[in-house]
Amino acid sequence: MMIFNEPVSIARSKYEEELKKYVDGVKSVNDLVGVMTMGSIGAPGLSDLDVICVVKDNFNKKYSNKLSVNHLDKNIFLHGPVIVPESMIEDLQYLIYASNLTDTDKVELASKVRELSNLEKKNLSLAYLVDFTESRLIQYAITKQQDKIDKRAWMTRLWSYVHTQNLCQYAEIKLSEDSCKIIEDITNLRENWLNGNPCNNDYFLNLFYHSEAVAKEVMIAACKESYMSAGSPEIISDPCIFENRNKRIICSSNTSEPYSLIRTLKIRNQTIPFITTYAPVEYAAHLNNYEFPNECFQKHLPVTPKTNTYLEILTKRSRLVYRHNLFLKEKNINYSMKGYLGIPYDFSNPIIRLFYKGYWQWVANINKE
Repeated sequence: MMIFNEPVSIARSKYEEELKKYVDGVKSVNDLVGVMTMGSIGAPGLSDLDVICVVKDNFNKKYSNKLSVNHLDKNIFLHGPVIVPESMIEDLQYLIYASNLTDTDKVELASKVRELSNLEKKNLSLAYLVDFTESRLIQYAITKQQDKIDKRAWMTRLWSYVHTQNLCQYAEIKLSEDSCKIIEDITNLRENWLNGNPCNNDYFLNLFYHSEAVAKEVMIAACKESYMSAGSPEIISDPCIFENRNKRIICSSNTSEPYSLIRTLKIRNQTIPFITTYAPVEYAAHLNNYEFPNECFQKHLPVTPKTNTYLEILTKRSRLVYRHNLFLKEKNINYSMKGYLGIPYDFSNPIIRLFYKGYWQWVANINKE
């Protein structure tokens, strides 16, 4: 596998300069309430800036492009900001996993984010473990399909396993000794790099491949725990297939190890990725409890009454993420980070929907042959 983008140290002052440049640049946006940051710059050169912009609910979409980070240093802003309407700031933790929130100006925003109760923290941690890990399986699949790996990006992603370990503790999921050892190796890799020691490519690649086993273990354990927390609903179809846009998830009792596959379809100059995730059958209950607004997500499982706290939290998260996605769509904001629930929402026109449906039907017919 080809390795590119060797990480290099970046002065902490450069992060401060880029953040100031961004904040100063968006102050002129009339519908902006304020800007926060989340996370920390624990490893300058590996860490990135995570920015949250809070805007008025009636945000004028003519300002949409003004909040982008495309004009700033790509080594510091690895992704776009999170754009959140003011009315949703209280429940920010239901949209994204946000830690160490810090105000960047005189406007107090971090204090408006409601602190989670211990029960909410435990249940949301479990939901995030399922959702994050499924998205991580896709990242492994994309990288292996391309046969090239962005070293800086993956050293940052590998560090996220430390956060995964914390979420496992909150959700009361115990990781195996092998997984704990891999996470320890990831911690040592980062510390050695911070101390000025270059990261050997062979060692890095070895850690990349071994770390996927951690994701698979977490996915299996989290899906089982989520299923039991939801009251162990009867699954009346095996496999359960969930499908929307360019994503298909096949939940089956025959899936011993979860994984993702990427197919691409080229149309003129555009390449469209089609993603299939093979997951434990218990994952179907998790998706069903998110109440996606599509009939195909309801026909596999009976509707479960929302009678316990975990189900109530999943329902609340689902509805907030949907509302946030719809807000971004209406305001023409296509660069914002947003809540991830495994299945993408489809706000496209009927012709586009028919195209995606036709593709998956074609794939299904091929698999039958």
